[in-house]
Amino acid sequence: VGLDATNTAILEFISNSENPVTELSSKIVVSIAEDRLRLGVIDSLFAQELARKNLSIDFGLSHEQPQLETEYLRPDVIERATLETKSQSPYFFYNNHVKAHFTNVTFAILKKNLLGILLSFLLVTAVILCLLYLLKIINHQKQLAEVKNDLISNITHEFKTPIATIGVAMEAIENFNKEMDHEKNLRYAKISREQVGKLNVMVEKLLETATLDSEKLQLNLETKDLVELLREVTQKESIALGNKRIEFHNSEEECYCELDVFHFENAINNIIDNAIKYGGDKISVFLQKNQKEVEIRIEDSGISLTEGQAHQLFEKFYRVPRGNTHDVKGFGIGLYYSRKIVEKHNGKISVSIRPNTAFKITLPHG
Repeated sequence: VGLDATNTAILEFISNSENPVTELSSKIVVSIAEDRLRLGVIDSLFAQELARKNLSIDFGLSHEQPQLETEYLRPDVIERATLETKSQSPYFFYNNHVKAHFTNVTFAILKKNLLGILLSFLLVTAVILCLLYLLKIINHQKQLAEVKNDLISNITHEFKTPIATIGVAMEAIENFNKEMDHEKNLRYAKISREQVGKLNVMVEKLLETATLDSEKLQLNLETKDLVELLREVTQKESIALGNKRIEFHNSEEECYCELDVFHFENAINNIIDNAIKYGGDKISVFLQKNQKEVEIRIEDSGISLTEGQAHQLFEKFYRVPRGNTHDVKGFGIGLYYSRKIVEKHNGKISVSIRPNTAFKITLPHG
């Protein structure tokens, strides 16, 4: 459309209007100086707009004309284009269209939103980690609650039996011994004294645990033959074995170490007692000396432990679940005490359950 056509259109508008000045002042008159599009100019303007929006993207342009051949700018980009958009401008005549074709759209979108994607990923990761940590805390609190309930149940049962026995003995002396039989009184007094002794042992075990936790326990180290100590311990334990048997195997005639004899002997006793209560019919104690360490291994023929139980054996107050039965006495302190004593001797203690249950203690030597 040239200037002559524009001027003719304006003159016709004036001649057909009652108040041409008012109507012209309220309208926008667009004068198109050329009758064709220049894709080069549009390309320059389009590139400027993309740069202003900080978009690095390859594009091509095409101009479709109904009766003329379609014009292309960057045809190689148009062939690879995955996205295109068409101009909806009202100033096109005769169904002319300008299309913009884009190739690396996905990359441009990702680059544009990279910061938001990273922040979202970090936020989701943080939420997941928080949920996992919360789940871990909940499981830990659940385990602590179970341990607490088991401890209360065990303490109640262990203390209730001797207290009830003492009560019965005192009641018998008071109400059922009118003839004042001296021998019977002594027998009742002996029973009461034995039960008081059991109560005292249980209280001492609880106090020892508190001492271990406070790190106030001081070892009285002395040079002791470990072979002799283990032989004495196995001989003492063999008295109360019943149908079970215990054997001591040593590859050395003597093995001197710096030990707190009282506490270390108690630690070994606790492990052997555990094997007697929960293990099989045969218990074996091995001693082997290497250049830098001494290894003590206590095995039994029991196979009742699981991997999960083995990992918790040395925790304070932990006992292998046995339901509401109390056929095996204890508070779950013995193996915890043994671990603490071994560690205070700069040693290590571990347990394996295959093929049989075996406790291994290693102590520095030499």
